[in-house]
Amino acid sequence: GDVPQAFFQESLGSDLLVASSGGCFLVSGFESDGAALVLVTGRGDEIRLRDLTAQDREQFDVADKAEWDAIVSIKAVRIITEEEANWIRQQMPDRILTSRMVRRWKPLPGVGQVKAKSRWCVRGHQDPDVGALKTFAPTPQTESIMLFLQTALNAGMKIDFADVKSAFCKSEKMARPNGPIYAQPCEGLRLATAWLIELLVPVYGLDDAPCCWRTTVLKHFVKDLKFVRTLMEPCWLLLRQEGKLIAMVLIEVDDFIIATMPSYRADLKDNLNVKLKFGKWEEGSADYAGRAVHVHEDRVEIFQDKYILEQIHAVPLARGRRAAKKEALTQAEFV
Repeated sequence: GDVPQAFFQESLGSDLLVASSGGCFLVSGFESDGAALVLVTGRGDEIRLRDLTAQDREQFDVADKAEWDAIVSIKAVRIITEEEANWIRQQMPDRILTSRMVRRWKPLPGVGQVKAKSRWCVRGHQDPDVGALKTFAPTPQTESIMLFLQTALNAGMKIDFADVKSAFCKSEKMARPNGPIYAQPCEGLRLATAWLIELLVPVYGLDDAPCCWRTTVLKHFVKDLKFVRTLMEPCWLLLRQEGKLIAMVLIEVDDFIIATMPSYRADLKDNLNVKLKFGKWEEGSADYAGRAVHVHEDRVEIFQDKYILEQIHAVPLARGRRAAKKEALTQAEFV
């Protein structure tokens, strides 16, 4: 079950094994009624509609509709009705991918706060062009996030956090040498199963979607707004005017940290909104890359208590395992 906050507060002085996706390591020991515990991070957070209450399912019905309406409104796809779809199935069956609606409870600021989030995804492993695609799309290292915030604070910049709504669907148009890519409708789209969907941009699920999105973003910042990339971190962009640093951006897929000198803050926001539609734009404090970040005049505070309290769970160890502190977890324990 979920581990209450008091568990962490009371057990820091005892021996405890902690497991993460990279293995397990000793933090401190803990014993409750003679049972040692291992903490392991939770696995995938995708939910199934059949497991939901009627009220929760209604929230995901709304989320499904909002997701598809957004994709259609920005012209990321073309809906193909039955006659043309039948011809495509006969002529190019290998270029039709299946799709599905991925649903999860999206974390919001504050412990236990979530909202229904749906994401339409194609099954990219079926892509006939997959072996020829460019897929490299770096994300910032932890050290880069810390250094970026420290640099912005030292320079007297204002710090904002923004995420792009339906980001991948705002990528530049697809141009596949072997022809278009299509998708079969799935439940949640309310389209006829005989229809098809032509992918006009690299939507979620395609292997090259993150790379194409990054290329689109960099083109906007570098070509249109005259930013330059730093040599030490490919996700960190700088803007100078007359030799003076006036803005920086750190890009983590569709989440941006934007640091600006106060005199340029409004101008940059206006310039970014020309091509990008933001789902949020928060000043000074926000969740970013799994961290709660709070910017003060003289410091930046970063917390991960929400992740710990919501994603780490206790699993009892078999008798005698508590003493085996240097042994790897067994398959049964790593769940």
